[in-house]
Amino acid sequence: MQVGEAKALHTTKRSSGIDVSDASLAEAWASIRTDGEPQTNWCAFTYAEGSNSVIKLLGSGIGGVSELCSTLLDSMVAFCGVRVGDDKGSARFHRILFVGEEVGGMKKGRAALAKNAVFAVFEGASGGDHDFSSVEDLSVASVFQ
Repeated sequence: MQVGEAKALHTTKRSSGIDVSDASLAEAWASIRTDGEPQTNWCAFTYAEGSNSVIKLLGSGIGGVSELCSTLLDSMVAFCGVRVGDDKGSARFHRILFVGEEVGGMKKGRAALAKNAVFAVFEGASGGDHDFSSVEDLSVASVFQ
């Protein structure tokens, strides 16, 4: 698969109706997957204001899971990608669905349906998928046990 073809995978509306065409989504994930200094090690996506189908970049950074947690609210849905190094120096890439405790039932259901479409942007994730509803439960230890 050519580089342009891989990028094209992330620029269309998914069959689920979820729009992940914003180029900043794929760029944020690519920055996590690329080695370098400073090393971006997390990114988070959420729904665009007033939309149930358009996904936008919420943020990214170099501060790890603790910095990611500081961007999450109990009233939001976020689709996150995290890079974590192990003792051997290799990186693992994890996908996280965060559905805050204050999110209503319909929005929780939509998030569950959107999960696969959004996680398709996180190409090459090797650490597994994790679901959280509380910022307190989300930590390096809980994600990577």
